[in-house]
Amino acid sequence: MRRSTAFIVAVLFHVGVVAQSKEMSTPAREYLTKALDLIQQNGLYRGRVEWEDVRARAFAEAIRAQTPADTYVGIRLALAALGDRHSTFQTPDSVATMNQRAAASPPSGSMVDGRLAHVVVPHFLNTERSVIAGYATTLQNVVRSLDSSTTCGWIIDLRQNDGGNMWPMLAGLGPLLSEGAIGSFTDGNGNSATWFSENGAARLGRNELVRVAGTPYRLRNPNPPIAVLTSARTISSGEAVAIAFRGNPNTRSFGQRTQGLSTANGTFKLSDGAAIVLTQAIDADRSGKVYEDGVSPDVVTEASEAGLPAAARQWLLGQPACRP
Repeated sequence: MRRSTAFIVAVLFHVGVVAQSKEMSTPAREYLTKALDLIQQNGLYRGRVEWEDVRARAFAEAIRAQTPADTYVGIRLALAALGDRHSTFQTPDSVATMNQRAAASPPSGSMVDGRLAHVVVPHFLNTERSVIAGYATTLQNVVRSLDSSTTCGWIIDLRQNDGGNMWPMLAGLGPLLSEGAIGSFTDGNGNSATWFSENGAARLGRNELVRVAGTPYRLRNPNPPIAVLTSARTISSGEAVAIAFRGNPNTRSFGQRTQGLSTANGTFKLSDGAAIVLTQAIDADRSGKVYEDGVSPDVVTEASEAGLPAAARQWLLGQPACRP
């Protein structure tokens, strides 16, 4: 029997109304509630947020959610409300591929003018203990290979370091950092946790996070002049490394102001394999000065200046260790 057009339209309209009236499932509601609780309880700037309003908007965005994935839009809304620019949400797929990205390229080095050792420190995203030890050891071996009887100064190039895991970077650069406290994290309650560089290892408080393989390298000539290079592409852990060199003996920085994500993130895994990467603290140097929105170099140079900035080269070659 043929149905009239009006009848078919009425049926389709009814089905649409039923579909749109579907309520959020219990698993989706529990998932979103837990995620919002994590953000509200642990975010660095949680005290600046009107949580009743944000939670209401997050649930409104996910009002018909049936699965955890349907609630992601609400979680991202809550993270944006923190305003720290550094907190992110990672889907299960992005979490699975993160460690595979590791470093865009391994640490590398070369000599400039036959006397200046140029060390390039790339980003590093992996968190597996054996892999981060490998990065730290490779970086320290670069330092070892450049340290000769004619090496008089060092260049730490962070201009393309857009973040990741800071600890293997600090451990690998240990020969160029003074031993002991080199910086800290400060949270919203004024609590701090100190970074240490000691005997081939990088520590946070009492916790050793990475150590280079074998005997830690010692420079032929301790406390050489060091130029640290930064740019607007120096981000997150790259900024933390720049901060670790603040107050280091015979060290000066050159380039442009960093990106402004000089804050520390913690990762919270969710039940479906997704993760909330949440800003929880601000980076501070060894004197206690905090860097909430980036690091300005001691000497500003042109962003377009290729190779070693002339000002950095001039300063290094003018230091006593590099004078004829």
